[in-house]
Amino acid sequence: MNFPSNQDLLSNDASCFARQEVDKIAKMVIWELEIGSMSLSFSKNSHDIFELNMPASFSINEMISFFEPSHCIIADDAIEDAIGNGKPFDLELSLRTAKNNVIWTRFKASPVIDEYGKCVSIQGILQDIDEYKQREIVLQNSLAMANERNKRLQNFAYIVSHNLRTHTGNLQSMVEMHNHAHTEDERVAIFGHIQSVSDSLNLTVKDLEQVVRVQAEISSDKKIIKFETVFTNMLRVLSNNIDEANAAIEYDFSRCTATNYIPAYLESILQNLLTNALKYRHPHRQLVIKCHTYIKNKHIYLIFEDNGLGINMARHGNDVFGMYKTFHNNPDSQGIGLFITRNQVESLGGSIKLESVVNEGTKFTIRLT
Repeated sequence: MNFPSNQDLLSNDASCFARQEVDKIAKMVIWELEIGSMSLSFSKNSHDIFELNMPASFSINEMISFFEPSHCIIADDAIEDAIGNGKPFDLELSLRTAKNNVIWTRFKASPVIDEYGKCVSIQGILQDIDEYKQREIVLQNSLAMANERNKRLQNFAYIVSHNLRTHTGNLQSMVEMHNHAHTEDERVAIFGHIQSVSDSLNLTVKDLEQVVRVQAEISSDKKIIKFETVFTNMLRVLSNNIDEANAAIEYDFSRCTATNYIPAYLESILQNLLTNALKYRHPHRQLVIKCHTYIKNKHIYLIFEDNGLGINMARHGNDVFGMYKTFHNNPDSQGIGLFITRNQVESLGGSIKLESVVNEGTKFTIRLT
């Protein structure tokens, strides 16, 4: 009988130690599920990834339960598919540790098949890839924001081209008519039209300047802003309009008191929403405006709703945030406020959604961060 030499034992110990160190550095746990007994075993550093005080010792179902609810189903299906059909898997799933920290993991395994084509065990790894995944998510979000910004710039370029071309075309026609006028009265009348088109062009340029300013201010410093401070300040600014409309204002920022945002943006967003609610109030009931905030999945939401005229979403839903899009016969409507509001929100990676029913009211759901 040949016994291993001291050198072989030392070599094996060194190899085992080296493997453990590699697994630790790679933040990886090796696991194996024996199908006959459904017993689950782990490599020695298993407690690290699960943030346990001792090496992991639990069933396959208990291991799967560490994954976030939506990913538990994916992991369970993968295990069943490996046992029943001999199918390997390689998944990226989020896991909640014993210390309640959520991390991204790589959950990978291959079934071991016997000579009868039956799965006798599953051998796999569970690796902490949170650092890599977070970088990937940030990159994906940055690319999505860049793509969205490009779309907005293309849309803005189209609007600029269309609107300026319309005004310059009208001016050119009026000038030609003025040059070919036969009487002084005709020239005076045509010049009045020229002045009107000129005023309209000047207003358009000012509107476009506001949109350009949104893009220019993206680099402005964000600050911690208290919602109640900004909101009550806007109420003071619009106090005359609020009194004239006899509007009732309700607000509650207790569920999220502040946000890290560009002050000018938040002020502009709230001012536009308040102004619109006052402008499009229902003539036969008191206007009630409600505003509140909350946090969900680490995102800050601002909810703004009123019981005003509402908008026919079936007819106008696709145009609500368009430039120069108006939906009521209000002489003060310019169709620029919501366009700017959407650009401000989306330029900082947020989103804005509108729900509205004619003669019932409107609700804005704004994800600020």
